[in-house]
Amino acid sequence: MKHILPLILMFIYCQMANSQTVVMKPFDAPAAHSKVSYLKEYSLLQTSVKDIQKVLNTTPGNIYKLILRTPEHAFQLELFEYALSAPDRIRTTGGIDDIKRLPARTDLRTFKGTVNGINNSLVSMTIADGFLHLMIDDRSERYFIDKMEDPDKQFISEEDVQQFVLYKASDVLPVPGVSCGATALNKGLEDAKHQVRIHSDSRNRACLTTFIALAADFTMFLKHGGPNGVDNFMMSNLADVQTVFDDEFYYEIEYVQTATWIADMPNTDPFNGINDIFAELDKFRQIGDILFAGAGYVVATCWTSKFTSGAIGVAYLPGVCYADKYNICSSFIPGSGPQVLYLTLQAHELGHNWNCQHDQLSAGTIMQATINPSTIWSFMSKDAVKNYIEFQGLAGGCLPFCPGSGVPMPDFTSDKVYGCQPMTVKFKDLSTNTTDWKWSFPGGTPGTSTEQNPTVVYRVAGFYEVSLEASNPRCKMSITKLNYIEVNDAPIANFSFGVNGKEVFFIDLSQRAKEYLWNFGDGETSEDPNPQHTYDRDTSYDVTLTVINDCGTHTIKKRVNVVSLPIADFEADTTGGCAPKNIKFIDKSTNNVKKWEWLFTGGNPSVSFAQNPIVRYDNPGTYDGKLTVYSSSSNNKLPKKLYITIDSLPDAEISNSLNGSIATFTGISRYAKTHFGILETIQQVQRSIRCIITKTDGMK
Repeated sequence: MKHILPLILMFIYCQMANSQTVVMKPFDAPAAHSKVSYLKEYSLLQTSVKDIQKVLNTTPGNIYKLILRTPEHAFQLELFEYALSAPDRIRTTGGIDDIKRLPARTDLRTFKGTVNGINNSLVSMTIADGFLHLMIDDRSERYFIDKMEDPDKQFISEEDVQQFVLYKASDVLPVPGVSCGATALNKGLEDAKHQVRIHSDSRNRACLTTFIALAADFTMFLKHGGPNGVDNFMMSNLADVQTVFDDEFYYEIEYVQTATWIADMPNTDPFNGINDIFAELDKFRQIGDILFAGAGYVVATCWTSKFTSGAIGVAYLPGVCYADKYNICSSFIPGSGPQVLYLTLQAHELGHNWNCQHDQLSAGTIMQATINPSTIWSFMSKDAVKNYIEFQGLAGGCLPFCPGSGVPMPDFTSDKVYGCQPMTVKFKDLSTNTTDWKWSFPGGTPGTSTEQNPTVVYRVAGFYEVSLEASNPRCKMSITKLNYIEVNDAPIANFSFGVNGKEVFFIDLSQRAKEYLWNFGDGETSEDPNPQHTYDRDTSYDVTLTVINDCGTHTIKKRVNVVSLPIADFEADTTGGCAPKNIKFIDKSTNNVKKWEWLFTGGNPSVSFAQNPIVRYDNPGTYDGKLTVYSSSSNNKLPKKLYITIDSLPDAEISNSLNGSIATFTGISRYAKTHFGILETIQQVQRSIRCIITKTDGMK
């Protein structure tokens, strides 16, 4: 099921870091969906190309910064304009007996560049009156914006607004039954086999100019609505093809279009009536020099839309710089079709002209026999192109060296990206096609440089970006690596703490520390960043923290005062006895007590400030004991009621009274628990009386 992502592409004139912003908004048209049945997912866009042209026309210099914004993306494009066509490109039409010149075009412009901040990204843009094509490769996906043909005016839109489709290369559905026909021209060739090996390309490749001519039969005139429509299609596709020839080979191959021929009438079209792609290729070879008379070219492509199944492309192998320098490409999908497939198709047929053979069917490369949206060359193809150029001696001859070399591609490395201040960094330029360098080093000394390989000193810890603008006489490009340099410094130890009784919580406040060593001042240590520690006693402790990193160590000491609440407790060596009795009281309080205060009711002394006092009890009875303890900041009390019981020896005593001959006896003994004897009134005076009083622990 297709997922339709309708969008409108509109220009908003706003200056944002010297960039013009393109904002995308919804657009939908039922008739448009039938034209993109070859895509799984896509977005419909529309914009006024005139607005974009105004931006380009009013931007000074040759560097154009555009922000292409969608609900899902914000591509920051950095483009430069280049000439894909020769200044004296010949544009013609008519039959082979009546070649007519077409007027030169000034509206058709080509640009290429990168997505800012993404290494090795690619952007190709072609723009003309009423026409726009974009290819954006951010190295994770390759996006295309293709012009949608609307000859019947089925789309409802404002005046001077054009329609486009945005899609990813991975969204293109496979097209069954189409392939390259070059194999039929080389029946003796075997299937190519890949070699897995390291291929070392020179970083300073020679750039070779390859003059190319483009032709189109009358079926392309009908499909694209006239010479300019055909011209726009062929030029934009060649601009995309150029991106897979820029730096993929040992030599950089730079195409320059020198001639264009477009059939404008069926009766003057020399290809009219030819319905075999191989016959069309043979015809192209026969009349190519007539169609492109007056132009120099070493390879040529003829576009048609006749062939929609089977062989949809064919080329002579090899052909560049020789008589068999021709290939045929068919626009085989109805409507405008996915330009990504036409990119691969034309690159594939040109590959044959460069002496490349077919890769394996499952290779997933440009030279795979079945057409696919690949933009990758196999090692075998790269070697074939290099060997063809060198064995034929084409460099500097048939293929002249590019004037001013190629596009500068900035890149750099350094001998280190991390270190301790002062940190000296030696930067090494890896840019290609560069004659001038402009460096920016925020936080470094110097802060800027125009040397190719500068040396910079960083003296303050932090993360720093590095920017390089590489330029040559043609243009300039820039790259910024964020947080590229990390400068460290010796650590600075610091901490805070909180005291809760004897438990102390330590909080690390150090800077740039990687390792920790705590000494709590009581013989205990820790390597945790934020430890907790419980002390045994209330006192002052000197706590030290040592922090360590790659750049050194640092130690700090702080005094921690531990003050906890005292808890009173005591016991006696005995809790009872006979008077007089000495009892030893033993302190069992916490170890943070500074002072003891005892109260002993009935004891001697009744008050004591000793830690473990001895108290004498002279009188029997039951007595309380109380201990109050004091720390440096508070106190605590513990009373024990009826804690001590004191007894004494019994003292037998009686009293008597006489009343005549009657004696009355009364017991007045002390401390007695039991009594033995008779206390009564006796009338016989002569009788002797003895009373015995006993107690449990003795008798008297």
